[in-house]
Amino acid sequence: METTRTAKKQEQMNATILAVSKRFGMYKDEKKKEVKKADIKEDHVLKELKRIWYLWKFPNEFSYELVGDLEKYYKLVLNSLHGLKTLKCTPEDVERFSIALADFQEEEDFSKKAGVFLSVVINWARGMDYTIQTEHLEEPIDYIGFKNLKNITVKGNVGENVGAIMLRGSITVEGNAGDWIAPNIVGGKIVIKGDAGKFIAESTTGGEIHLEGKYGDISSEGKGVKIYHKGELIQ
Repeated sequence: METTRTAKKQEQMNATILAVSKRFGMYKDEKKKEVKKADIKEDHVLKELKRIWYLWKFPNEFSYELVGDLEKYYKLVLNSLHGLKTLKCTPEDVERFSIALADFQEEEDFSKKAGVFLSVVINWARGMDYTIQTEHLEEPIDYIGFKNLKNITVKGNVGENVGAIMLRGSITVEGNAGDWIAPNIVGGKIVIKGDAGKFIAESTTGGEIHLEGKYGDISSEGKGVKIYHKGELIQ
């Protein structure tokens, strides 16, 4: 009788181990991934922004050296927006679209495409002050503030190349930032309140960078830019 009970317990234990193993990937026949979705009301502006998002594909195998491809994508989106002569896009619409980006996270090159797309819309839309939400996303967005002209506050983290080729205005990141902060910045002000990655101020000619947390190496090729750490000028 004792042998039977022991055998049953062992069978139950084996079944439990098998179930747990499948859930956490020891057996590769099942993949579970939760992607957060947007929970916002869709109106005409949001529908138009989504339509343009789907209209243009981000360049394949993009690298920063191929900046011409990035410029090309920027212009395609900008021309599409200019074609919507009656569409009035406000800072509130842009913030809502940043939340809606959760629906696109599984797309190829999402992080880069999202950053450049938001940058185009912000520069095109009415108003000067914008808030971008990123805390709800699975991965940080790259290239936020590409060719920036406005004032942007990011609620959350950002990825690489924040403020690339920034012309003027400001970008305040309330979280952390990835590598390549402010490459080719011409003017304006970037504030990173969290930690910052490496390769800071690559090929710059102006502007200000304010770092509040830990940071990586600063590029020796940065000229004309002022860099502060906790209010103290370090370059």
